Amino acid sequence: MYIGGEWVEASSKEYLGVKNPAMEEVFAEVPSAGAEDVDQASKPLIRHLRSGLRHRWMSVEVFFAEQLT
Repeated sequence: MYIGGEWVEASSKEYLGVKNPAMEEVFAEVPSAGAEDVDQASKPLIRHLRSGLRHRWMSVEVFFAEQLT
């Protein structure tokens, strides 16, 4: 799994088979991600969103400061 800019293994160390529906054969395996993996993956996203909100809030403050002067 690609999380936070690097490839990491699922915490469960388990994999799931992906079947081709036409042939009913497993053609790939993917990591079986659990709640811990989702938490790990969401942290960079939350930081990114908070950074964007902070930037927007500062823009609003600058806009109103300019309106008052």
